Amino acid sequence: DKEADALFRSLDADGSGGICIDEFESWYSDAVQKKSTDDKILSAALTSLPALFAAVDTDSSGSLDREELSALLRALEVPATGEDVDALFRALDKDGSGGICIDEFGTWYEGAMRGAG
Repeated sequence: DKEADALFRSLDADGSGGICIDEFESWYSDAVQKKSTDDKILSAALTSLPALFAAVDTDSSGSLDREELSALLRALEVPATGEDVDALFRALDKDGSGGICIDEFGTWYEGAMRGAG
């Protein structure tokens, strides 16, 4: 099927028609790291807003960029297209700084949690 073919092509980094151990190990390492990041985000989501923000702010810049927001949505299993992420990012970045600070994030997140509860 098309999904299996696409997965195979993504694993076959050198285009040889086969998946060597190095290609598999690279994929597996990336998958484990992504799961670890997702687990940290989900765990933090159940504790406190500062802990969640710190887990999502993977570069420790003090603000969230578009990729960090996208990773949060993936970890929370919120389906979102690139356009959705862009629109949400623009809406959350109230001061237009190019990053989402903890206050901007907190206002949105706490409202979203109240709405979900």
